[in-house]
Parts: sequence; C-alpha cells; structure tokens
Amino acid sequence: MAAPRVRRRGLTQRDRLTLTIMTLGTALLVTAMVLFNGLTPAPTEFGSVSAAAAPAASSESPQGTVPARTSAPGSVAAVAAPASTVPPAPATASAATDSSPAVSPAVTDVPAASPSETPATTEPSPAAPTPAPAASTPVATTPAGPRAAVAQSISIPSLGVTAPVLPVGSTDGVVDPPEDPAQVGFYTGSVLPGSPAGSTVLVGHVNYANVPGALIGLTKVNEGDTVQVATLGGRTVEYRITAREVFEKAEGLPADLFVTHGPARLVLITCGGPFDTVAQRYEDNVVVVATPVV
Repeated sequence: MAAPRVRRRGLTQRDRLTLTIMTLGTALLVTAMVLFNGLTPAPTEFGSVSAAAAPAASSESPQGTVPARTSAPGSVAAVAAPASTVPPAPATASAATDSSPAVSPAVTDVPAASPSETPATTEPSPAAPTPAPAASTPVATTPAGPRAAVAQSISIPSLGVTAPVLPVGSTDGVVDPPEDPAQVGFYTGSVLPGSPAGSTVLVGHVNYANVPGALIGLTKVNEGDTVQVATLGGRTVEYRITAREVFEKAEGLPADLFVTHGPARLVLITCGGPFDTVAQRYEDNVVVVATPVV
C-alpha cells in the first residue's frame, strides 16, 4: 500500500505580504542596531574623551578655571596680578601703590615746573651769594692762623744758643723740662708759637748733672734782644725780649704767665738763684718775656 502524500498548497498573496513585512522589519532592526553601535563610543574611550575635554574647557575659559586650580600656591597670586594688570589703568594704579619712589618722581616734576614759574627768583639768589661772605671770613683769620705751628728749635743770637725743642707736660702743677740739658721743652698747656693770642711757654735747665743747659745764659739777656723759634711748617717766628724777672720757687710763678688769651708773647723759664744742697735744686726761677716782632 503506498504512503500517503501531503498535498502542497501554494503561497497565497496574503502570505507573501506578511513575509515581506517581516523581512523589512528585520532589516530595519539590524540597520538601527548598526547605526546605534557606530554613534556610541566604547566605554573604555570615555575616560580619554573626558581628559581631552578638560583641556579644551580650560583653554576656552583661562580666567575662570586657572585661578580655581592655581589659587592654592602663593605664586598664583603673583601670576594673577599680571593677568589683572593687562588693562593700562590698573597697571599704573598698582605701580603707584607698590612703591613710594614712584611718588617722589611725581614730586620732582613739580620742582621742574617751579623754576620756570620763578625765573625772577633765581636772579636775587646770585645777588646775595652766601659763599662770598663765608670766604671773606676765613681770609680775616688766615693771616694769624698759618704762623701758629709746633716749635722745633729755639735760637738766642745774643747768647749764641740754638737748641731743639720737644713737647713736655706737667706733673702736679710742675712743668718738667727735658732730662737732656741741651734740649728745651715746649709746655703743651700753652699756645703754639705764632698764635695770635696767649703765652707760648718754653722751659729748660740751667744745668743738669754738672752739664750746662741750653738756657744757662738766660740771666744775661737784655731787653731788645731777639729770640727765634723755628716751627714744624718751616717758618721762623721772631720775638723781641721785653722783660726779665726772678721769682722764688717757694712763692710759685704768676698764673698770668700761662694764659692762652690776651696779647701774644713768648715766655722762657729756667732755674736760677742760690742752689739748695739739701733739696738739690735752685731756689729761684728766671723768667724772660718776649713779644712777636711784627
């Protein structure tokens, strides 16, 4: 017995339409999925895209983002200052407040204008120059000043004596001559030779240890004899003897012999009178006074 056959029926028009719609729908669905996958970036690329977007945003708005990120460091303030000083007006204002020297140039401009406003004022100033009177004042004191200098030697022509002069001081009110009898001492408490006023005091031994001193012949000088004192500046001051006196050492010497004011004069002092063998000294002082030769 033969197997039964299945009768095949042909596709109707309705079936064909349904199949076509399904095919088109599938194709549209596949196309949509492909397009969606092409537009959406991969998840692994998202981080890089955001990093790239960050610089782009910072480049678009430097003023807003840069200060926000760099406000922490102190140097940012310095950077922010130049950014704000781009306009000319703020730049000048900040420069003026930063330094006082900027104000001083402005002040110097004012004096520059004042001379132009007062040309007549400059004429009276030369008319009354201060240097001229100041120069005349030194000229008045110059003639007497240069002659005063440190004594180097003394000469008494009438005695044929020339001796070096050294500075000496005093001890307990007593002026000590140089130990060398050939030398004469200039008392540093007196005025220099050639001074316009006061006493120049020179002291010396009459003798010492049986050696004659430079002023041994002082008791023999006469009024009118001359005395020359050579000074360190190479000048020689000449005096003329006006008086000779003897004072007892017990009574002391008159204070006016050592004054630094009054008429200019030379005072020569040495020992004289009897010799006290017990005290080993002379009992008197011989004083000769001389005045400058004009």
